[in-house]
Amino acid sequence: MTNPPAGWYPDPGGVARYRYWTGAAWTSQLSPPPAPEPAPEQPPAEPPVQSEVPAQTGIPAQPEVPAPLPSGTVPPVAFAPPVGLPAPARPAGAVRLGPAGQVLSGWWRRLGGYVIDLVVISIVAAVILVVVAAVTGGFGTLIDTATWNDLLAKAEANPGYQPTEAELQRLLGPGLLPFVTWLWVVSLVLSFGNGVLLVAASGQTIGDRVMGIRKVTAARTVPGFGAATLRWLIPAVLVLLQAAPLLGVLALATWILDYLWPLWDVRSQALHDKAARTYVERTALAGPVNR
Repeated sequence: MTNPPAGWYPDPGGVARYRYWTGAAWTSQLSPPPAPEPAPEQPPAEPPVQSEVPAQTGIPAQPEVPAPLPSGTVPPVAFAPPVGLPAPARPAGAVRLGPAGQVLSGWWRRLGGYVIDLVVISIVAAVILVVVAAVTGGFGTLIDTATWNDLLAKAEANPGYQPTEAELQRLLGPGLLPFVTWLWVVSLVLSFGNGVLLVAASGQTIGDRVMGIRKVTAARTVPGFGAATLRWLIPAVLVLLQAAPLLGVLALATWILDYLWPLWDVRSQALHDKAARTYVERTALAGPVNR
């Protein structure tokens, strides 16, 4: 059955007020019902005429018949949800609403999605490198074993021993730099597939699906490839710039500010959300996206 169009409907919770329906889900926006028109003044009713017929015993009492309502009076009607509309979702605490009236995700839920994505990508990247190393014969020596054993012996003989810069350089094997480089490359490719391809297709990364959130546009449609790429590219570039000698500190500060911005933003948007014009909503409270 097709859902009713967006608009104000009687609150399904049974309270005499109206709640906004987006066309797919209820929101937390409330409005009091319109006040009924005042009834026209009526002349005072005449007192009832007392019957002079003597009371008779043994006759059952007759029920009182309610007097008819004055002309123009609106009888009270119990509020009931329109047919076909689900019960409204009632999230606990204060919530922020998107441009379509949907409930937006909080910062902690978004952080959980970021952490899950990072862990999954790191594990998959490490597994891929282990398989590649097993097939190709490895990347070479990552840690110089002789230098490592020598440093362990010095630390046991002299607790608190600090290795010199020359010892640290000898500790790094010739295969460490290729391994770290390929780890970055594989992680970047996996991040692109998770943060761009999946978001452009469904609006959700792997972490988003676990946390029950979704990226959408102002019209509650799935972001296209361009918007998904832009919102992924900004944090990725900031991470890469952190390796630069001069821009590293500024890039790190900007990256942190970007992810903290939803804490005080009225629409819970990060800076890369604002650039891509996307919003992060709660899937369970917003319903399916518009097609």
